[in-house]
Amino acid sequence: AILEADDDVELLEGYLKDWEAFVSSAAAFEK
Repeated sequence: AILEADDDVELLEGYLKDWEAFVSSAAAFEK
C-alpha cells in the first residue's frame, strides 16, 4: 500500500509539473 501511495504521489507531482508548464506557456502566449 505504501509503495502504491508513493507511485500516486509521483503521478500527481508529474501532473502538477505538466500543469505548471501549461500555465506558464499560456501566460507567455497571452503577453
